[in-house]
Amino acid sequence: MPPIIGLLLQYAPELIGLFAGEKASAAIGRVVGAAKTVFGTDDPAAVQEAIATDPKLAEAFAEKARQDLAYMLQANQAQSALALAEVGKSFWHSGWRPGLSWQLIFMWNWNVWTSWLIQVASGIPVPIVPWEHLLGFSGLWLAIYGGGHTLKSILGGR
Repeated sequence: MPPIIGLLLQYAPELIGLFAGEKASAAIGRVVGAAKTVFGTDDPAAVQEAIATDPKLAEAFAEKARQDLAYMLQANQAQSALALAEVGKSFWHSGWRPGLSWQLIFMWNWNVWTSWLIQVASGIPVPIVPWEHLLGFSGLWLAIYGGGHTLKSILGGR
């Protein structure tokens, strides 16, 4: 076997990862790992020698590689189905979070700067959001939005 083949087999996961992405690299890594499991080594020369000694090892390797690739395909299909399910949801499904965040930013900006500047410039009294309501709404928002992320990180995204 030419030495370049051995190098390609040895560095296959990294090379595939560069060109095809992490998932393809992980799949190839599992195949190379299967070779190491079945043959006891990932050295191509030692693998060829083991196959020459016992041809049934090649069948065992092929079966292990098939199982690993079937698993990766199943995981990839599940991930694709999840992504498609997320795309199909309405704007409100994910739009309420940034919408309420911007509303809070606007209300704080209104109370701290904008209303006072309008009042000074025009002389017309401008109502503001009551501070206790603004603080209560901010606390509620932090509990819902920040608390959800905290619970998700603690519970592991369940």
